[in-house]
This record gives sequence, structure tokens and C-alpha cells, in this order.
Amino acid sequence: MGIMKLVLSAFVTAGLTIVMHLIDRKGGLEKIGNKWIRELLIGILFGLAAIYATEFGSVQIGGAALNARDAAPLCAGLFFGGFAGIVAGVIGGVERFLCVYWGGAAFTQIACSVACVLAGLFSAILRKVVFDNKRPNPYYCVIIALMSETVHMFLIFATNEKELDQAFEFVRRCAPPMILVNILALFLAFFTIEIIDRGFALFKRHNRPILSHFQLGLLGLVLVSMFLTIYITFIVQTRIAEKSTARIFEANLKAAVNVIDKMYETDNSTDPKYTASTVAQGYAVGEKGELWAMGMDRIVVGSDFDGVDLTYLIGSEPEFELIETSFEGDRYYLEYIHGNGYMLMASMPAQDALYLTNVSIYITILLEILVFATLFLFITIEMKELVTKRMDEVNDNLEAITAGELDRVVNVRASSEFDILSDSINAMVNRLKELIEEAKNRVAKELEIARGIQLSSLTNDFDVSPAVDVFAKTRPAKEVGGDFYDAYKLDDTHLVALIADVSGKGIPAAMFMMRARTSIKALVQTGIPIEEAFTQANERLCRNNTNEMFVTAWMCVLDLKTGGVSFVNAGHNPPIIKRNGTFSYLQTKRNLVLAAMDGYAYKSESFSLQPGDEIFLYTDGVTEAININEELYGEDRLLVHLQETDHDISAEELCESVYRSVDEYAGEGVEQFDDITMLSLKYLKSL
Repeated sequence: MGIMKLVLSAFVTAGLTIVMHLIDRKGGLEKIGNKWIRELLIGILFGLAAIYATEFGSVQIGGAALNARDAAPLCAGLFFGGFAGIVAGVIGGVERFLCVYWGGAAFTQIACSVACVLAGLFSAILRKVVFDNKRPNPYYCVIIALMSETVHMFLIFATNEKELDQAFEFVRRCAPPMILVNILALFLAFFTIEIIDRGFALFKRHNRPILSHFQLGLLGLVLVSMFLTIYITFIVQTRIAEKSTARIFEANLKAAVNVIDKMYETDNSTDPKYTASTVAQGYAVGEKGELWAMGMDRIVVGSDFDGVDLTYLIGSEPEFELIETSFEGDRYYLEYIHGNGYMLMASMPAQDALYLTNVSIYITILLEILVFATLFLFITIEMKELVTKRMDEVNDNLEAITAGELDRVVNVRASSEFDILSDSINAMVNRLKELIEEAKNRVAKELEIARGIQLSSLTNDFDVSPAVDVFAKTRPAKEVGGDFYDAYKLDDTHLVALIADVSGKGIPAAMFMMRARTSIKALVQTGIPIEEAFTQANERLCRNNTNEMFVTAWMCVLDLKTGGVSFVNAGHNPPIIKRNGTFSYLQTKRNLVLAAMDGYAYKSESFSLQPGDEIFLYTDGVTEAININEELYGEDRLLVHLQETDHDISAEELCESVYRSVDEYAGEGVEQFDDITMLSLKYLKSL
């Protein structure tokens, strides 16, 4: 029944912790906006749990009481905030002090009250200093409960200096169950909440932080050293106690024999064994030892064991040899001596003989735990300050550096190792900056060469026929671009004009542009209709198009005799046509862009030009140029500008005018993100 009460009180604290965590997980506690009020209310609830453990979950042992009271402030502080733990500890401690007046255990009144308050304070310090206001890992519950209850046991000694024997008896009987039941309460709470929050991921292997490795290593080291210390202390203290007991036995036996012999010399009418019995009953060996008188037949005379045959205890052991045996259900130390017609045996319960040994072992265990607690806290704090925080600083700097902040300087100087690490990182970054600068310069030179090659292939010197005036110009957004144009004669009476825009920018677009331009020109020059040329070019461009690029293009064939124009629009911007002195967009149906889908059949359309009419081709870099407010130049503004220009200017002057208009609209310092390309074709006269 007593064990069930202890376990139930542990379940009450653990259950309250789990319920409050579930409420907090759903945001219920956040509704209490003020942090101090929230923790005050939580502290009161756990204070009530501590009172429950005192009043209804305690098992009385003499003047002491076993319970799981300290688990309540520990859970409050570790889970919900240091202030909550302190409040719970104070409530539980005050109630424990006052409960003496209505029947509570009086002997440990002060020790238990102070221990409960310290448990709350201990949890607050651990949460703030060791765990950075976060919930610790489940295995810490064993360590924390062990530390708390060890302090509790030392307080029993400290507050009962005049009754150390009774205090030791309480500690001997209370320490193991109280430590276990408080560990149980914390473990149930911690483990259940970990299952709720992490599910089966809790059982998966995870890389622990370096601090955890140090803490677990320290725990293992201390447990091993504690076991060895306790074992050695037990062996040494037992041997010392046995030798001391043997000396006491020997001194008392010899003294008693002298008295008996003198009494027998004075009056030898009595059987010597009865004289020995009379003397033995007047002797006290230590505090609880005694002498037993026997005849030579080893049968006890007098005392509480009159008539008992001790032959089986003595056996063949010689005189003054310490015998350890079990007698009447208890362990005893015995030693005997022969007299003249009698025997004397000194006896002492082993518990009394080993009293100091047991005290030494318990004190050693408690001291080892406190030493571990001190080392644990000290090394944890030092590791956090000297290693963990510094590693976080280094990682933060490295994240910034990898994000592109190459001017960041790592200056973590907590130790010589971090000095070397900081200097190494800074040296690496400086070298990286040098390599990047070298690579940028090399790439810039290579791109400049590529730009020159590309622009040289896109000539704007089109001396194709006196019947037309043609000019084209491109300005790549990067060193090389994806826009291209072309104008050339198919024969004496037909002229081809083309403008196109490859998706993407830079080198990939430039490479795809060269491939597209070459394919289209090669096919058109075979003399096949332009719609068939686009269809076959599309098939070629779709092959091995791993980058999934595409091309918008507008191409026409102008009959220089008649002014007839046959054209294909592969998803490109509509051209602007000037007829009778008026510019307007040529609205026609668009075909699919090139390289988007194989098997597509392109269709051509046609219109006519008169001498003086003009075709203005452009890419979307013109209409989608932006200003400082990221507003587009737009098709309407382009059309208005063309209409307002002098209609007698050359094709080159018209293109340059549009470039100036776009630049003025964008303003200084506004980077354009697309190539700007245009081509003007003026039909001057028929051949």
C-alpha cells in the first residue's frame, strides 16, 4: 500500500506535467500574455502537486516521510520556466514545514522544507544556465533527481547534528526509495512528452551535440569511479571494523576470564560455568554486544539463549578467531575463549559492528554524487562558454561567408585553438577572394572575347541593295546575349530579314543562338519556302535540347520588285509597319516558338509594301525595359516614339533614336535584365 501511494504521487506530478505541456503545445498557455503571471499560475499548480505528495502520497518511517514532493518543483522549473519552479518549491516547502502541526513528520521538518525550496531553485538555475531555457533531454532526469535528493539527504544530516545515529538510519532507509520515486516522476514526464513531440523519431540514431558527449562521458566516468570508491571503501572499512571488533572481543573476554578465575579461587564450591554465567551477564561488549557463558559442552548457561548448543556456530574455529555467522535470523560476529571448566563467547550484531562502515559508504555515495553534480555543472557551463557558444559564433560567421559576405572577419578568440581556427578561416576566405577575383578577371576577359566574336558576327553593315535601307543593333544584358538578327539577299530580287530572341541569358543563350541562326539561314538559302525552313529548323533545334531552351523569331522575305512580303512569326513580338507615313502594329496569328515541340508545322502569311514604307523589328528587351520604379517602357510608348520621329531619317537614325528613348526612360543606374535588339528595314524603291 505504501509503495502504491508513492508511485501514485509520482504519476500525479508526471500527469500534470504532460497535461500542461499539451495545453502549451496547442497555444493555451500563450493566451496568458504576461510571462510572469503565466509562470506564477503554473508554479501554483505544481505547488499543489507537491502538497498532494506530502499529504496523500507519503509513507511514514518513524519521524520521516517518503514522498515524491521534490519532483513537482523540478518539473515546473525544467519544463515551464525558472520562476514557476521557484514558486512551486516555495509552496511545497512552506506547506511541508507547517504540516508538522497537523501530524507531519517532525524529525525531518527543516530538511524536507528547505530541500523542496532548493529543488525549485535548482531547476531554475539548470534551465537558465545549463539548458538555455529549453527542455533538457530525457536522460538528464536521472541526474537531476539524483542531485536533488542527494542534497535532501545531506540536509537531514546537517539539521540533526545531535542525533546523527537517527539521521543516518533515516537516510539509510529513505534515500533509495525517495531517489527512485523522484526519478520515476521526472522520467515519466520527460519520456512521455518526448514521445508526444517526436514520435518514433525519438528512437532513431541522432548525432548528439559535443556538449552531450562530454556530459555523458563525465557521467560514465563518475559512475565507474563511484563504484570503485564505494567498493574499496567497503572492503577497507569492513576489515577495519572486523579488526576493531576482534580487539574489543579479546579485551572483554580476557578481562572476564580474570574476574571469573578470581571469583572461583575465592569460592570453588560452585560449578565454574555458573560463575562464568554470572559474570557474563554483567558485561556489555560495545553498545549492543554481550557475553555468553557455556560449559565445555558448548551449551549456553543463562542469558536469553539458556540451553542452546552453539557447537554448530563454533565448529573447529580456534580461540580468539573472529567468526561471522547467522544466528536467530541475524548476522553476528562471535569470538570465544576456554576457561577452567567453562567457555565464554563474545557476540555483537554485524549491523552494529559495521555501523561506521555503513556510514562511510553512505557518506561516500552522497559525496560522490555531489562531486559529480558540481563537475557536471562546472564542465557544462565551461563547455558552453568556451566551446559551444564559440562554435555557434564560428558557424554563424561561416553561414554568412557561404551566403556571400566575403568581407566578414571571424574573430572568435576564446582560446588558442579558436585563435588558430579564426585565423585559418580568415586566411582561407582571403585566399578565396583572391581566387574569385582571379577567376572573375579571367572570365571577364574570356567573355569580352566572346562578346567581340558575337558582335562581329552580328554586323549592322547591310549593303544589300539600293532598293532598301537596313540597320540593326543589339545590346546584350550580359557580356554575351541570346538575341540575334540577320539581313541578306536570297537572289537579285529577294531579301531576307530576321530577328530572334533565345530564352535565357549569357553563354548558354549565346551558344543556342548561334545554333539557331546557322540552322535557319542554311535552310532558307536552299530556296525552300520560309514556313518549311522554320519547320525543319524546329526539328533540328528540338534534338538534344537538354536545357529546354526555345527561340522566338520573326522572319520575312521581301520581293524587291513588287514589295510583296511573305513572313513567319514563331511566337515573337508583332512588328511595327509604317504605311503612308503612319506606324502601326502588324496583328497576325503567332506560330509556336522554335524548339518547344517537334512535329509542329509552321505557316506563313503575307502583306505588301510601297516605296517609303518601313518594317521595324525588335525584341521584348525594348518594350520590357524598366525605370527606377520598375515600370515597363511598353508597346504604346514605343509606337508613340516612332510616330513622333522624323519620317525622313535613315534606318540607323531611327534605331539610335529608339535606343536613346529607352535609355532616357530607364534613367541612370537602372540595370536592364534583357537584351535590347532592333532592326529597321526601309523599302526605298522597287527594282
